[in-house]
Amino acid sequence: MELKKERLIPSLKFVALDNSITGFEDCCTISDILITGTKYQNINLPFLDPDDIAAFLLTSGSTGISKLVPKTHLQMLEFGQGFIAVYNMESCDVYFNDRLFNWGAGYPTVFLVCGATHVTSSDQFTLQSISEICNFAIEIIKQDNCTVSQFLPAFAMEILKRDENEISLRVIATSGVPVSKDCAQVVPRFCKEFICLYGSTEMGCVSVKRSQVASDFSDYNVGKPLPGVEMKVVNSEGKTLPRNEVGELFVRHRVAFGGYHRNPDKTNKVLATDGWYKTDDIAFMNENGDFTVTGRCSDIILCHGELISPSYIEDEIKIHPSSSRSLCSSCQ
Repeated sequence: MELKKERLIPSLKFVALDNSITGFEDCCTISDILITGTKYQNINLPFLDPDDIAAFLLTSGSTGISKLVPKTHLQMLEFGQGFIAVYNMESCDVYFNDRLFNWGAGYPTVFLVCGATHVTSSDQFTLQSISEICNFAIEIIKQDNCTVSQFLPAFAMEILKRDENEISLRVIATSGVPVSKDCAQVVPRFCKEFICLYGSTEMGCVSVKRSQVASDFSDYNVGKPLPGVEMKVVNSEGKTLPRNEVGELFVRHRVAFGGYHRNPDKTNKVLATDGWYKTDDIAFMNENGDFTVTGRCSDIILCHGELISPSYIEDEIKIHPSSSRSLCSSCQ
């Protein structure tokens, strides 16, 4: 029953009493709820198979027009399990993530799996600058007492310009583009742990790099694969490359990616018959078994026989004191 009187607890919307109390006749009781529930006992709910389609999610569109990816109930729960494992999340956590619900990274799977509160925003795209988005997000984080937050790297760089007392989180995580080591400076100033998560709508959570001190993180490091995930770097002929040799990253997941919705041509280009998914990301594995992803194969610049990622050039330009932003792209 919605309270009609002045609210001493603003966030309180409904009250259910154990027993009827004089003066609170408008409030329902537990018995009332049980009686109401008996009216629906004979309803036949549909049988749901774990492999039935639960949702259609959009890819990020970083390589072109976004594609629809059908996700089964099992795959959606696997998504949530991946986030929970990466962030060590429990039901008491409050998770801020302003990504759209129709993206794999934004869908509230953490709530579905462990009951953690998922906090988001609906109008961040109306803001004009990274600074405004940062201010908006900080207010949300403070207001809802968030413990875990997922940001884009640009946000992490913006927050480093702020006062250290702005926010204090257990985890700040980032993903989506190659992450420079400067982002890790958020720990310990604004969080106890900095996490770089690598994944995609197609494959879910793939790998993670954790850092409790900034020096633990290196440029573009996405860490080691999560349980149930395989990663390898191959050359143009599909041969697996040894450590520290650069090639294209392939990923295979125990919960297989089934392809794009009504788009067999795109599916066949990225998905091999043995389940390996071509990420179009250029990468290498170092001597410690960590993977480094520097950019897109389709964006790579060939200069005097050398393969150069635009993100590497951008980061080198940003080091210069006269540069605040940089953008590099390949062209023919």
